Amino acid sequence: SLVILGQFNPNDRITVVDFAVNWFENTCAPSLAYSSQKTYANALYNYIIPHFGKTKLQTINRASIVRLLNSVSKKSPSVAKIVKTIMNAIIEAAIEEKLLLRDPSYKLRLSAQPTERHDRISMTVEEVGRLLEAAKGSSIELEILMAYSLGVRKGELLGLKFSDVDYKNKQIRVQRTLGRDNYDLDEYEKRRSDKTLTKAEKNVKTETSNRFVPVSQITLDVIRKREIQCIAN
Repeated sequence: SLVILGQFNPNDRITVVDFAVNWFENTCAPSLAYSSQKTYANALYNYIIPHFGKTKLQTINRASIVRLLNSVSKKSPSVAKIVKTIMNAIIEAAIEEKLLLRDPSYKLRLSAQPTERHDRISMTVEEVGRLLEAAKGSSIELEILMAYSLGVRKGELLGLKFSDVDYKNKQIRVQRTLGRDNYDLDEYEKRRSDKTLTKAEKNVKTETSNRFVPVSQITLDVIRKREIQCIAN
C-alpha cells in the first residue's frame, strides 16, 4: 500500500474544517488586507465549513466539492468563485503537507449561472452640475471636483499629494492608495471599538494602476488654491 511504501502520510483524524481554519488563520489571513480577510472569512465560515462539517480531510472527493459550488452558485456566482479559489488553495496546501495524495478538484469548472446584475443609478449631467455649484467655495470643493473629473478610485483619490500634480502638462500621477492598515480580524474589531484605527499609504495594486491622469485647468486652479492655503497654514 501507499502507507507501507512511504508515499503517503495519512492522518485520518484531521477534518476539512480543522485544516481549513488553521490554514486560513495562520497562512492566508496574515497576508491579506482587512477587506479581503472579511471576504475570505465569509466564504469559509458561511459556506465551506457548514457544508463539510466533520468530514475527514482525506475523504474529501470531487462530488462533495461540486455540490458545494453548485449550491453557492445558485445564491451568488461571485461568491462561488471565491469559494472555489479558497478550496483550491486549501487542497494545494494539504497536498504540500502530504495530507492529500491528489487534487479532487483538478480541472473542475464552475457551472454556468445567469450573470448577476446590479443596477447602478448614476447622476445626470444636470445633477453633477448642481452638486459642483453647491460645493463651490466649500471645504470639500476640491474633493468633489476631483472625484468627478479624475475617475479614480476612492483610495487613490485619498492617496494623492500636491507633489503628484504636474501643472505644466496638466496631469496627475496616481501611484499610491490610502487605506486601512493590515490588521487581522480580531485586531481590527478591537481597534474599531477603541477608535484607534489608522490609515496607511500603499502602492497601487498593479503596474497599469500606476498612471498619469489628465486634469482640466479648472481642477488645477482649485488644487493650486488649496495648496497655497495649506502652505499658508
